[in-house]
Amino acid sequence: MSHAYPHPVRQNDLEGRFLIPASVRVILPFSLKNLDPILNQWCDIEYFQSGKADLVFVAEADLPKEGYRLRISAEGIEITYRDYAGAFYALTTLCQLKDSLTNSLPCLLIEDHPALSLRGFMMDISRDKIPTVATVKSVIDKMASLKMNHLELYVEGFSFEYPSFPGVNEAETPITLAEFLELEHYAQVRAIDLCGNMNGFGHMTKWLERREFHALAECPSGFSHYGFHFPASTVNPLDPRSLVHARKMLDDLLPHTASPFFNINCDEPFELGRGKSRKACREKGLGRVYVDYVSELVKHVNRAGKTALVWGDVLINHPEVLDSLPKGMVFLDWGYDYDYPFEDHMKKLHDLGVKFVGCPGTSSWCSFASRKRDMLATVKNAVEGAVRFQGEGILLTDWGDFGHLQYLPFTYPGLICAGLSAWEGVAADEPRIAEILGTWMAPVLGQAILDLAGYSVLENQHVYNATLVFSPVMFTDPSPQHPTWLKRVVLRTAMKKYVLNHDSAESILKLVEETEQRIRTWPAEHPDDGLIWEEVAQTIRFLRMAATANLWVNHEPSLDRNLVKLEILSDLDLLLRYHPDLWAKRNKPGGLDRSIARLIGLKSIIKSMK
Repeated sequence: MSHAYPHPVRQNDLEGRFLIPASVRVILPFSLKNLDPILNQWCDIEYFQSGKADLVFVAEADLPKEGYRLRISAEGIEITYRDYAGAFYALTTLCQLKDSLTNSLPCLLIEDHPALSLRGFMMDISRDKIPTVATVKSVIDKMASLKMNHLELYVEGFSFEYPSFPGVNEAETPITLAEFLELEHYAQVRAIDLCGNMNGFGHMTKWLERREFHALAECPSGFSHYGFHFPASTVNPLDPRSLVHARKMLDDLLPHTASPFFNINCDEPFELGRGKSRKACREKGLGRVYVDYVSELVKHVNRAGKTALVWGDVLINHPEVLDSLPKGMVFLDWGYDYDYPFEDHMKKLHDLGVKFVGCPGTSSWCSFASRKRDMLATVKNAVEGAVRFQGEGILLTDWGDFGHLQYLPFTYPGLICAGLSAWEGVAADEPRIAEILGTWMAPVLGQAILDLAGYSVLENQHVYNATLVFSPVMFTDPSPQHPTWLKRVVLRTAMKKYVLNHDSAESILKLVEETEQRIRTWPAEHPDDGLIWEEVAQTIRFLRMAATANLWVNHEPSLDRNLVKLEILSDLDLLLRYHPDLWAKRNKPGGLDRSIARLIGLKSIIKSMK
């Protein structure tokens, strides 16, 4: 029996054990009727209206919100709860305490409640990879086991079905409204709020590429960022049609959701003040122009009876407008590197009376295997800051930039860390994360995931929001219309700033090789172990290929260039062979062609070089 999951505020071990009968007699209040499928997963249930029962539920208004009291004695089980969530969490703990060998429970008393009220996770479903309903349900189950209570599916472009915009989803496989509502109900049963999410300011590239919406762009001809040219991504906030369009998008989902929140995002409007709004931003200030537009979207969400969630990357850099934010919103402060100043920001927001949520990251994106140091640090700092400065909670993010090439199990350590930390109010350590990960899959696979996630600290240079090893993929132009010679010039020029040195590469390749050796033989213990093994093996292939490609493209003198070129191309062939199959096992087909385009482009570049 493992105590890995239960994290009680107070626990008293009592003598003896409760032997679970063949049929457990339960008195279940009507208000908790949604617990029926969870109870039936735990054991065979027989319901009673009154009389002696093995399991009884008792409501108590004085308990903290989402809190519960669980008492197990040799005679039976009593769950005391304040609300549905508290009853669910008590039942979750009960399931986790069950010893399957003896079919019994330890006698004990647990009193528990969360440190933070919002304990959330956001999945990116818009950077090529759109998960199937079954995949999202599997994530919901894992969140529920960690007592997390808030889920978002990040939407930009056409990853959501838009009934008001027929034709925009052609060649895509979006989440439909019916699927969203199915997932919403599945989440509600597990005490999780599925919050609507839609971007309508920045990150509008897919919309602005279409002829009928192109005139809404702040910079129709695109913009330069970090020395590269990008297509238009931000709407002109001064054009009344931008608000009309955003409201129409929102209304395809907003009225249908039961959540008290709706995330309108509004992050990274890169072109703001650089095009059509330049004069207004100079005269009024960029922060004021931003707030004026966002406030209208917040009001629209408020009229639907919901609180708007808004990313804070623009606002935190314009403190002069923080005291004029609309009241019906929550500020989302995001940071994905170990040194992000969550505490400084949260103190400022607390002092201004602004409601906020800290948003750390799994740091799985732009890395293949995650950046463990950054994940652990950002979760720790976000949780501790939110507790200290009375934040609403945390929202763990999991992005899919540059092809969404990381596989889902590499998200799990961050999910576990965030779930434990947000409930308890203190940072979860790596051994505890490993312990729980080992209950989700064969422990050797869980340890392999954690080990590979540590490769970024072996690099000779910290890269913001990415890694040196990932750079060959990140700077490969995926467009099939552009000539290979141009792609080669772009890649070599960009990677001059991202040079992995020989010693760092050797350390990473050694880690990869040792991990590969450890997973060659392993006992399958869970239904998904075979798939997870394939995903870990493919991740090892990604890391080996990309680390070697970094050395090769940057002309590391110790390499046998002809031999290493063949090794890189061989790994790319294997990656291209297996990636579509692995993709299909958890995701819808739409977006796969964009994901593998970077690998195809990198292969053409390597083949063209000497």
